[in-house]
Parts: sequence; C-alpha cells; structure tokens
Amino acid sequence: MFDVTNDAAQGGRSPRLRAVALAGLATSSLLMFGACSAPVPATPAETPTTTVSPAPTQAPTPVAVSRTPVSRVADPTAVDAFPIGLAFSEASGAVLVTHRFENTLTINGSGGASRVSVGASPRGVAVSADGKRAYVANSADGTVSVVDLSGTPKLSDSVAVGQRPVGVALDAEGAVLYVTNSTDGTLSAVDTESLEVLWTAPVGPRPDGVAVDQASGRVLVVNQFDATVSVVDPEAQLAVDAISVGANPNGIAIDQAAQRAYVTNAGDATISVIDTASLAVLTTVKVEGGPSSVDVDPLAGAVYAVTQNAVVVIDTQTDQAVRTIDVGPSLAGLTLDPKSGSVYVVGTTEKGEGSLYRLVRE
Repeated sequence: MFDVTNDAAQGGRSPRLRAVALAGLATSSLLMFGACSAPVPATPAETPTTTVSPAPTQAPTPVAVSRTPVSRVADPTAVDAFPIGLAFSEASGAVLVTHRFENTLTINGSGGASRVSVGASPRGVAVSADGKRAYVANSADGTVSVVDLSGTPKLSDSVAVGQRPVGVALDAEGAVLYVTNSTDGTLSAVDTESLEVLWTAPVGPRPDGVAVDQASGRVLVVNQFDATVSVVDPEAQLAVDAISVGANPNGIAIDQAAQRAYVTNAGDATISVIDTASLAVLTTVKVEGGPSSVDVDPLAGAVYAVTQNAVVVIDTQTDQAVRTIDVGPSLAGLTLDPKSGSVYVVGTTEKGEGSLYRLVRE
C-alpha cells in the first residue's frame, strides 16, 4: 500500500525491520490513500481460512500485587477544549492530550502546558519510551503527526497513512508504529526511523483501538462494526485470526506479564478478557455505562475502564467490577502512570471546556 524504504535508506536499522521493508516491497496489492473526501465504506476483509497457530509461550507469571487501586479524584485541571486522546510519558511525567476540534496536542507537565499544532481532528497519541517523540493520528486528513519533545515541543514531520486514522501503538522496541485506519479497514506499520510506511494489512471494518502483544509480537486490532479483534502477524504482514468479542468494541489494553488483553465493548456494556497466548476469550465482565478507553495496572491488580461519567475498577483476579468512581461529564481517553499508579482521564463540558482528572489511591 505504501512506499517502502530501500536498503540504502535503512542505514543501521535492524535486520528484522529491513526484512519487513523488503517484504513490503514485494507486496503487489497496494491501496491508494484517500484525500479528505466523503468516506468510502470499508469492505471487510475475509479472515484467512488457515489460522496461524500461536507461538509457543511460557506460562504467564503475573506481577505480584503491591499497591491498591485508585479510589478517588485528586485534582482536576483545566485543559484546552475538546480533549479526546491521552498518553503518559514515563520519561518526563507529562500527560499528552489531543484536542480534536482545536487540532492541537498539549503536553501537560508540572511546569504547565505546551501546545503544538498537529493535523486535522487528532485522535490517538503514543509517546516513545525515551519521551523524545509523540505520534498523533489525525482522523480528518489521513496523517500521523510526529512531534519532537526533546526540547521545546514542535511538529517535526507528518506521515501519510490511510483514511481516518484513529488508533496508534508502538512495538516493544519503539521501532514500528501501528496505526488503525478506520474508513479503510486497515492497519499501517510505520518505521519510526525513516517515517515510511512499511506495509498495510486489511483488518475488520472500522478498526479503532490497537495494542501490541510483546510476547508474540502480534498486533491486536479492535474492529467496531463486526465485533471482532483482528490478530495481525507483522512478519506475515496480514491478519491471521479474528476473535469475536462484544458489540461495538473500541478500546484495548494488554497486561503483558499475565498475557491478558482487555477489550471494551460499548454496545453491550462489557469487557472481553482474552488470553493472548491461546487467543481465547476467557470471560466477559459486565460494566455499567458502556466502557470506552481502558488501561491495566498489574501492580494494583486492576483494570480501569472509562464510561460516560465514571471510571470503573475491575479486579483482575476475580474479573469483577469492584468500584465505580464518579469523575465528570463526557469522559474520553484514559492513561496510567505506571510508577505511581495514578490514572488520568479527560472530560468535556457541554460548552467544550476540557478537564484533565487525576485519580489516586487513598
């Protein structure tokens, strides 16, 4: 679907990425980018009849619970209007927020907020482990904005992907960025060094949330319109399986140590719990209010899911909702500070005023 970096341009990139790029070059079925025009309904891709068996993995060793889950809202902070996407930078301690109608990314740290103009109608955001780069999916112009955070935050580049990109996730090494293209029904893989698209794979209709299983390297993509999670093999560059979940799924988070993925299903107010080794749905958790964004804190033994006005806490041992924390109106994204265990959520008033909420433990 996209241009692939040649050998000379790959420089010191790993052999794995070079192989991916060459494989992408050999792909003859290329998809064309869509300009900002009326959306074309995506044609759902057929799930291959031959399923690739999961790679052998050791039995999961869950992280020992060493802290209690969050239980209250500490200090709401005013942010720019219409916040929607969130990411936490472990390197800087800042919370990155996208603002869909402002076309901005704000970096909210202890010294205040910095603003960077990005593409049109930004949605998902991911930040590199070293805190020096952020990647923002711009749903209205088919691009990913690359923001340099190494000094004064600034827009450094833009990558064209598919139509209506919404979700972003980095692989374990930070070498590849995965982007869900909602209108196209595809997943794009972007080389974070060259900023070229390595390959694009059809997934289900209306893909949204995306996460990378570090044990297997597989990419899990949540498809809203057919209530599935596509399992994408980056080496094969295609979806090798599809997992049925609840109605209108959108968010996903993975407990890497426990090998569990949690998928929010807004349509039937549930969360599907998936074994990432066997790709089986283990159980379904009822969550009142229609969950959307989700994250997991292994040290607290808790999954956090955003509903319209609250954050629901789910015990990972019992797979039961154990607490509902009232937060504020029209909540959207959610992210976790892995070090402190604090949870961050954004919300919007009827006038579009934005708030960033921090949830803490007692």
